[in-house]
Amino acid sequence: MAEKKEWTIMVYMAGDNNLSEDMITALKGMMGFGESANINLVALYDGCYPFAPIKFYNFTKTALRTSARRGNRDLLDDFQDELEEKTPPSTDAARISATDAEKTPETKSVLNHELLKLEHFVPLVMKKFPAEKYALILSGHSDGVIGRRLLPDGDTDVKLNLISLRKIMERVLGKLEKDKNGKRRKFDIIGFDGCLMGMIEVGFEMRSIAKYMVASQGNIPTSGWVYEDMLAELISKEGKIEPKELVISMVDSYVDYNEDFAIGGRSVNISACDLQTLYGADSIYQQILRLARLFLDILNLPVSLEKAKENSENGNGDSAAKDPELTDEQKRTFAENLVIREKFIDWMILSHYRSQTFMHSQAVDVIDFTYNILLHFRKWQAENEIIGTIRTEGGNKKSTNRTVNKIQDRIEEIFTEFININESIRKENQAYILRSCSIGAEYQFSQGVSLFLPWSRMAYNMLKNRYSQLNFNDDEAWLNFIDKLTALTMRAFHEEPLFNENISSLYDLPFSKISHREVGGREVGGREVGGREVGGREVGGRGISDEFYFYFSQFRNYRPDVFKKVYVDRDSFIKNT
Repeated sequence: MAEKKEWTIMVYMAGDNNLSEDMITALKGMMGFGESANINLVALYDGCYPFAPIKFYNFTKTALRTSARRGNRDLLDDFQDELEEKTPPSTDAARISATDAEKTPETKSVLNHELLKLEHFVPLVMKKFPAEKYALILSGHSDGVIGRRLLPDGDTDVKLNLISLRKIMERVLGKLEKDKNGKRRKFDIIGFDGCLMGMIEVGFEMRSIAKYMVASQGNIPTSGWVYEDMLAELISKEGKIEPKELVISMVDSYVDYNEDFAIGGRSVNISACDLQTLYGADSIYQQILRLARLFLDILNLPVSLEKAKENSENGNGDSAAKDPELTDEQKRTFAENLVIREKFIDWMILSHYRSQTFMHSQAVDVIDFTYNILLHFRKWQAENEIIGTIRTEGGNKKSTNRTVNKIQDRIEEIFTEFININESIRKENQAYILRSCSIGAEYQFSQGVSLFLPWSRMAYNMLKNRYSQLNFNDDEAWLNFIDKLTALTMRAFHEEPLFNENISSLYDLPFSKISHREVGGREVGGREVGGREVGGREVGGRGISDEFYFYFSQFRNYRPDVFKKVYVDRDSFIKNT
């Protein structure tokens, strides 16, 4: 039995893609972890060259080298003998890499051993390199909640998603000896050396397998993490460091290293998260659900009788004036509700536009988004004071118009609750985010945690099936909110001309005709388009996009079922056939 050390760091490097050479550089940076450091550092590397065997590195046994020899090839010593206890291949479909059964005879003949799957690598390392604390770092392509390319393998096009990763790790950890409290063991740290994993949905999915998480909200350079810097404090303290202190130092060292690259246009951000706080009744997760329910209450304000509301959900409009059964009081109430709903939709769209975004602009920084909504509420108040719809007399903002006053009272009531939620989100984010740092122009407003907030119905449909299955959506409040929002903000076809030669007819349109309406339409975009890998870790997030990412990144929320022929005539802009 090997000596039990303070830490075992496991690095799983899925480099059978365009990251192969950069990962070699990262491996070189792991050199110098001598036995005196009281830690184990091991890595599994899969490169893209078809005749190269999978490499297993035990840097714990590597003697400290001087900087003058860092260019020598013998720095990457191959510890293949550590794999003598091979684990038989599994038939489980959720895996990172192919088993021998899936490789051709020609491919099998050039491999020294089968490529270990993650579920084999982790228990093998934990058995042969016991420690008081464990960290698992997953290095490779990743895509947040999209679920199309998490640690992909180029030979087999096999890849994970968040759910399959969680299930694999739960299965692995469930077979290990329980902790001192009799509970299933967790990793002390899980790190994502990849793009877009600093999302609240990712943290919520990982809370059952790790205590702390280190991840980036945005894209990261292809060079990835700088391990010699990020683990420097672990070495200097000879492993005598708590997980919370270590993840904070990893964040600081990563951004310090990348600061010099900012003048070349590089932008990076990274956060250390306490996943244990997500179990609390007042956690940031619960505050996001509160926010979603408040938004849903506003979007679901009754603007017509039930029959007319049902018609609006089918794309037939929601005008209260069409229903002869309405009383004057009902008409006034529905009209007021419609104005409130419209104002909030406008606020959300503008706030989304101004906020820090990630994942092809389909994810938003939680704190920055809520801040911008508050900011634009005050802007709306100031605008109304200037034009006179709200008048300030003795500190009270009141109008002589009954409807304006009622709308103002209702909106202020809503925002009193929203301000409380915003304060709770800020407070709980400070508990969840132990440290968040960024450098460069692209992520200058990031606050540490992002959330899926699509611009369009197309983007929502393309992720809905995968996204709805995440543990984050066991309570469907946020899912229902983005469903409702993308439906209401989708621009509908007009059955009549927008206007004709008489421009004054534009001013005759009722408010219900120019407001956001919930429109129907078939769900398209749910199928996966294309299978080519795209550069998910390129600097600045710009690179080649396949068809999926082209449609996913569109801001314009037009109807996706655009399969009707249209024509233009001299009397109108567009008529439908």
